[in-house]
Amino acid sequence: MKKLICALLALILMLGAFALCETQEAEEEAPIPAPDFVFETLEGEEIHFSDLVGKPLLLNIWATWCPPCREELPSFQKAYDKYAEEITFVFVSVDDGKEEVEEFLTENGYTFPVYLDSGSNCLITYGISSIPVTVLVDAEGNILAGQIGALSEDLVGLCMAILLGDVEV
Repeated sequence: MKKLICALLALILMLGAFALCETQEAEEEAPIPAPDFVFETLEGEEIHFSDLVGKPLLLNIWATWCPPCREELPSFQKAYDKYAEEITFVFVSVDDGKEEVEEFLTENGYTFPVYLDSGSNCLITYGISSIPVTVLVDAEGNILAGQIGALSEDLVGLCMAILLGDVEV
C-alpha cells in the first residue's frame, strides 16, 4: 500500500510539472499585439497605427539620410508593386522635414505609402534607437517578426511569404 501511495504521489507531481511546462509554453506562444502609435500622412492628417490593421501589414521605419534604409527601399518598392492588394505597407519616415521626404520619394520613383513620425511616437513606442527597422504584423494586429537593419531582396521576399502565410515563423 505504501508503494502505491508513493507511486501515485510521484505521478501527481509529474503531471503537475508537465501541466506547468505546458502552461509556460502556451504563455510563450501567446500573440504579442503590435503597439499602437500616432503618425501623420504627408498631407498632415493624423493616423493611428491600429486603424491600418485588418490585413497583413509590413511596418518599416526609415529615413532619407540613412544609407542602409536607402539600400532596402528598391526591394520594398518591388514588393509593394506586387503585393499592395494583399498586404498593407506602412513606411514611417523619421526625417525632420516633410519636403525632403517628398523630394526623395519623387526623385527615386517610390510609390509606397509613406508617413511621418514627426513627434517620434513610433521610435518611442517601439523603443527604436537604430534604423531601419521592419516589423511584420498579422491581420489581427499581432507581431509576427521583426528585423533591425537593412533587408536584402531575398529577405523582403521572405517577409512577403510570412505575411501571406506561405511560411510559418
